[in-house]
Amino acid sequence: ARDYIMSLYQDLAVYPMEGIVFGDDLFYKTEEGLGEEAQQQFKQDFGELFSPKVLQQTPLASISNDIFWRWVGWKSRQAYYFLDELKQTVKKTNPALQLGIFISDKTILNPVQALAQNSQDLLEAKRTMLDYYVINVDLLHSQDASAHLSQIVIRAHQLMEQPEKVLVGIYPHGDARLSLKQDLSPELGLTPSELMKLSALSRQ
Repeated sequence: ARDYIMSLYQDLAVYPMEGIVFGDDLFYKTEEGLGEEAQQQFKQDFGELFSPKVLQQTPLASISNDIFWRWVGWKSRQAYYFLDELKQTVKKTNPALQLGIFISDKTILNPVQALAQNSQDLLEAKRTMLDYYVINVDLLHSQDASAHLSQIVIRAHQLMEQPEKVLVGIYPHGDARLSLKQDLSPELGLTPSELMKLSALSRQ
């Protein structure tokens, strides 16, 4: 699977495009990914072995916190190692290609929970040094869209250190887009046009 993905993106890099944003399919739930090969590699690295069924139990009664966090952190690093390898391969084919990755808003607002649930590690993401980090924000279930988005944008700028690399993918519903431009702009100290530049991937 790794070889196939590597070959696929190598082929894509040849085409005239500005960039590629890697999806969240590189990251999956805690109980996923513990196949036979992963179990053996984990045992080789940590000297411990546990059944995949353990991770499907709530609460995790038969596994210690130490093993749980070793597994979650180890799995996340494996995904980012592969992403870094993918980045280097693509850049070798097309050095001008801009590369980004989608990360969830939970990764920004609650990094520990995001790591535990979906193996998304903000520190590893930053260490990969991609060109862009795209935060997906779905406002469908948000009672106060402006406050929610403001919190994400401000926190992202605090954590990411390079605001120019942070894009916000906004998925408004109904008339939310107009409301966001009017309400959120002064709250963030931005003009409506600057807000829409910030949320360059905004979709109706």
